[in-house]
Amino acid sequence: MAAAKKIPNPNPAEVAAGRTTAFDTWLYHIPSDDPTKPRVFAVGSGSDYSSFLNVLGIPCLEPRYTWNYDKWKISSYPMYHSVYETFFLMDNITDPGFKYSKAVTQVWAELVRDMSDAMILPLDAKSLSDYISVESKQIFSKYGDSMRANNLTSDMEYFNEAVAQLQKDVDDFVASTSQINKDNPYAVREVNDKLMNLHRNFLDPQGLPGRPIYKNILSSPSQFNSYAGAVFPGITDSLHRIEINTDPDKWKKVQKNMSIATYLIGSAASSLRKSTHFTRTE
Repeated sequence: MAAAKKIPNPNPAEVAAGRTTAFDTWLYHIPSDDPTKPRVFAVGSGSDYSSFLNVLGIPCLEPRYTWNYDKWKISSYPMYHSVYETFFLMDNITDPGFKYSKAVTQVWAELVRDMSDAMILPLDAKSLSDYISVESKQIFSKYGDSMRANNLTSDMEYFNEAVAQLQKDVDDFVASTSQINKDNPYAVREVNDKLMNLHRNFLDPQGLPGRPIYKNILSSPSQFNSYAGAVFPGITDSLHRIEINTDPDKWKKVQKNMSIATYLIGSAASSLRKSTHFTRTE
């Protein structure tokens, strides 16, 4: 987001409306529940970053311009992956003068520069823990009553405790990071290693049920939509249309996926603690 704030807005109409940067347009047209931050969507699965994110647990990013989702109820732009998606289309219709392409490239350049220049990597552990908290609440809001009715109340409590502990450990980690001695290369390396490896704590060596190639239990494609990204797909896939699922072990499968997610959330939390603090503190 910081990079987008530095990029001049390529849209004259947006500039005239007082939105002078790429960030301003992003925030205005795709807002989140936080009035200071635009919405960030989960990346999909059927692209170049799939092996990095879904298999290796390496965070991925895809900045781009897109259409107005409120105005155009379409899954993708009409020329996508067709024989008409050509240089002529981009040069004459989609992006004359390549002004928007230039803006996206500038965002990428700022991101690379920020990552290269920063002594402490600008990876936001707080945003990740908040994201997990919000998404888990949405899952329980939708399926919570059914889960409680099928004796998964304790599993939900353990899961929520793990999420709360992750948020606490992230807050402690962020606070301690601001106090490290940046002249000590070992202290800097420790913080950066924890930031780089945080996502990898969500890897399950066994993979998702029936799809062992996908190791990331936090962010991988859904079994029912292989192109879009999903949050905790093992849990949500096992809950999909569960009311008409005739499998007698269906709730045991939900419980198993809940247990895996709970354990790995705890693993992520413990990875951020000081190397002398291996156990959870109340």
